[in-house]
Amino acid sequence: VGDQGGFTVPDTMRATIIDALKDFGGVRSLCETITTDSGNELQIPTADETAVKGEIIGENIEVADDDPDFGLKAWGAYIYSSKAVTVPVSLLQDSAVNLESFIGSKIGERIARLQATHWIHGNAAAKPQGLVFGRDTAKDVNTTAALTFDNLQDLIRKVDPSYRRLGGTSFVMNDTVVGAIRKLKGSTNDHPIWEPALQQGDPDRILGYPLVIDADMDADSATGGGSHTTGVPVLFGNFKEAYLIRDVKGLNVVRLVELKARFNQVVFIGFLRSDGGIKNTAAYAGIERTS
Repeated sequence: VGDQGGFTVPDTMRATIIDALKDFGGVRSLCETITTDSGNELQIPTADETAVKGEIIGENIEVADDDPDFGLKAWGAYIYSSKAVTVPVSLLQDSAVNLESFIGSKIGERIARLQATHWIHGNAAAKPQGLVFGRDTAKDVNTTAALTFDNLQDLIRKVDPSYRRLGGTSFVMNDTVVGAIRKLKGSTNDHPIWEPALQQGDPDRILGYPLVIDADMDADSATGGGSHTTGVPVLFGNFKEAYLIRDVKGLNVVRLVELKARFNQVVFIGFLRSDGGIKNTAAYAGIERTS
């Protein structure tokens, strides 16, 4: 109480900020990621020889013609912005915490959160193409009920063994779906199919494959998502072979002193030029929840 002596006790503030947290991303760590010096369209040739075989010919018989068919995929450079953050100069001078450092980290996080959604749900309309939107739906494992052990087994077999043998083949799902799958048992109903990591820092596993959590994936009960009309709660495959993320130079944070100098304010904005797209739909597949 102030007039009983409280006025003699100075206010104290800890020099830190209680920062609310919410998980995002995950799949980016699995994908091929490159940084280029310019934003010119990045073109990558493609070829599919998986259906082509050689032949046996008779003596003095001419060989058949069968030239490879090539394609082309391209990546652009969308301009991501953090939106402007305006701060009074007096607050920067008087704050007990390092506000510029805090704002800088939040600017990067804002862009990363939007990108994380696009890597999953981007519909390629003025934004990147996401893994869910651009997948080969003919390879989907379809279900009208909650996920089962058989669904996951079927999903693994949707991806050719040539991709499964490569390092980095993983399951991707959100944390809610992980909670449901941790309760599933094997076909004999005697052992969980979820395998906890034995060492800190190693990923948990499902049916022998690493598990990566991405908050933008659909819930198991979802019948629609950000870029599609049916839910896709699980993806599986080799995402380094499937998806390419292209950044230009890196995050650029600008500190504008003159823009609002008449108000004695400083403006911070972050920019990043980036794109993402599917290299190869054969390298992964998904489970589709239709009702």
